[in-house]
Order: sequence, then C-alpha cells, then structure tokens
Amino acid sequence: MTRNASDVGNMMGQHEGQKELFSYGVDLDRRVRAEHPLRRVQAMIDFTFARAAVAHTYGENGNVSVDPVVLLKLMFLLFHENVRSERELVRRLPERLDWLWFLGYSLDDEAPNHSVLSKARARWGGELFEELFVRTVRQCVEAGLVDGTKVHLDGSLIDADASRDSVVKADAETIARIRAAYGAQERKLDETKPPSARCETNLKLGTKKGDRCELWTTVNALTWWRACHGNCAWSMNASRTGGSGQCDALGGAGSEGTG
Repeated sequence: MTRNASDVGNMMGQHEGQKELFSYGVDLDRRVRAEHPLRRVQAMIDFTFARAAVAHTYGENGNVSVDPVVLLKLMFLLFHENVRSERELVRRLPERLDWLWFLGYSLDDEAPNHSVLSKARARWGGELFEELFVRTVRQCVEAGLVDGTKVHLDGSLIDADASRDSVVKADAETIARIRAAYGAQERKLDETKPPSARCETNLKLGTKKGDRCELWTTVNALTWWRACHGNCAWSMNASRTGGSGQCDALGGAGSEGTG
C-alpha cells in the first residue's frame, strides 16, 4: 500500500507493507524460509534513511512516487542478485516471492515501471543516488553480510555462520571498491543506454565473450551508428541500406542485423 501525499507532506511515496487477507490465501512471510539471506538484510540494514535524504527532491503536486525505500531495495537487489539490467529486474519481480516480500509488496501490488531506478537517479541526482547505494552496501560490509574485499566483484551475501566473524569497519579501500561496484550497477540502468540497447533484439547480438554490439537509433530516423566494444567492426547507414548491416562479432561478412 502506498500512502497519500497528504500523509507525508509531499509527493514522495511511502510504501507500507502489510499482509493481504484475501489475496489467494498467500502469506508471503510464510513463503520465505527462515534462513533466507534477505531476511538477514531486512533485519540488519536500515533503508529508511533514504526518505529523509531525498525528500527535498519532491514537490507538493503531481503523482505520488515510488517509496525511496523500495527504490533503494531494488538497487540492492540489482547488485546482490547480479541481475543484468534494471528492465530485467522489474520483469522478474512479480515471479519472485522473496523479492516481493523484501520490498513489502503483495501479490496484488503492481510492479514499478521498468525505468523506475533511472527516473529516481534523474530526480535525486547522480551523486546522491551513488551515495545512497554506497551507504547501503557499506552497512552490509560492516554488518558482515558482504565481503568488503570482493564487493566490487561479488554482491553475494556471506554465509550466516561465517558472517559472525566478518564484521569490519569499511576503510577507504573498501569504500573505493563499493564505488566501483556502483559503477557496474549504474551501467545496468535503462536510461544510461542508447534506445536500441534496451530492446530484446540487442540482447542476442553479442556472440563472443567480451563483445557487445549496441545499435543506436533515434526517434525520428532509423540511423545506426558504430557503437561496438572489443573486436567488433560495425558499419551501417540505415538511410542507404534500409536498416541492415554487418558486424564481425555476429559471424563475419555474411551476418545481417535488423532493427
């Protein structure tokens, strides 16, 4: 349930998770096992600080937003679950009972828009968005939930038994690694990619490890630009070829790409 704007004084939403009495007879709290890693995160990490941190970015009029706590938890899931993109995270959300429980959602709650994190970053500003992520993951490191020495490579949680001996203070090197981890997550956000990189077609383009072809488009004209990484040679001008071209990463001179 999302509270009305009048309840919080502005258009920043505040989600209050509650059990559904008549929704399929499913109690999500009973469906998430007692030892589930997200239960430790829920119990040990404070996400509510985000509301005060971003309150100044919301006005008094308009639609009530997604709760900043939910947004920060979504960003954490993107990191912890190593989901490949913001869009993929939201697509998978309705079928993951543990994620719904973690967010305080019910089976009846509508999933956020696929670009909800990108929009939050635009509203809050990139610097503040990054600081919220860093503070959240820093809490995880200091609580012994995440390995601070590998946080830039691995967002998985430390085993409950091992974590008891892993509580540390996040030093400057650890913070730097967390910021590196943020950079990887930021690149998953929808609005940081060219339009065609957000479509299903583009997900099938890379065929060699390290190669990724991104087809750039504009709203008013189908013009494709050279935008490849690794050893990929893409040459295209849609205005002359009608929207097809070649890319070495797709198998050589005979490979065609379509928008």
